[in-house]
Amino acid sequence: MPDEEFEQFCKCCGHRVGFHAADHVALIAASLPDSWRLVFPSHDVSILTGLRQRVSLGADEVAQVQEIMDASVKRIWTRDRGRTEKVPNGYEVVRVERNENVRLWLKYLLKKTLMAEAINDPMSTTNNNLPPLEKYPMMTSEKAETLPFLEGNRADASLNEWFLWHGGSSDGIKSIADQEFKQLYAGNTTGTLYGAGTYLTDSCTKADEYAREDPTTGLYGLLLCRVMGGRVLYNDQVTPNAKFLMNKVLQGPYDSVFGDREHCKNTFKEIVIYESSQAYPEYIVYYRRKYEMQEPVTPLARRRSEETPAALLAHRKSEEKPATPLAHR
Repeated sequence: MPDEEFEQFCKCCGHRVGFHAADHVALIAASLPDSWRLVFPSHDVSILTGLRQRVSLGADEVAQVQEIMDASVKRIWTRDRGRTEKVPNGYEVVRVERNENVRLWLKYLLKKTLMAEAINDPMSTTNNNLPPLEKYPMMTSEKAETLPFLEGNRADASLNEWFLWHGGSSDGIKSIADQEFKQLYAGNTTGTLYGAGTYLTDSCTKADEYAREDPTTGLYGLLLCRVMGGRVLYNDQVTPNAKFLMNKVLQGPYDSVFGDREHCKNTFKEIVIYESSQAYPEYIVYYRRKYEMQEPVTPLARRRSEETPAALLAHRKSEEKPATPLAHR
């Protein structure tokens, strides 16, 4: 049998290689969320895993994302926003895109499966002295557990799987949606208080500190990411030991760090992961900032001119009623 003809058959089971390719395609298709609209143009696995597209959500789904955003507003200022920047009163969601990226989703799903197996292994805590998993709800958790548009693909609270926010420039968040978080650039925008990792938060107000206005649309953008927290290393120190925390995750029993700045500084929760596959950038949320309406302030120079004796006398005369003529009295 010629070599090229022999290579058409599997050496292990004797089936044509094409049968296994079809199995792989079916497995990939079964692993994707039911809500995705991605169409497979080929049965070539290498092509399928490279497929990606962004799909705009309908008005009803956008309204539900607005509910998640409203639930995660916290009007607190930190220096990361900038000294002259005011904290928005709220945010108006204008458009939402769902990121349908096969390669990133499969990486996330594999990581989630491996973490779930380690967490649910009954021998893990008894023989390996691993810490028990403690659950940490986030500001986004209640809405994510009840809103209809996430039905069938909800975050698994038992594994500390959350929906968290990440802010950046319009180009930056699109790049993450296409290529995933890059640990090489970890901390370039947000600093490295908890080490060189990917920083996320449950408050859109915190993520908004790093968002940048798109000059062409006037909108800001955030990523709403699906994140696997797993076994969480909790820390509420004002000045944490970043190297110690990273080692506990990268070489120890933990999967992520929960920096509770809300507790120690009255600001925000910060969730840090050190593997890109633990976060899937699922939605790009485009929005406007909303500020409280204030009455216009009268300029100081004008107020002073109105307080001069001449101005006060003229104002007093204008308010005096004219005397009634004698003939009419």
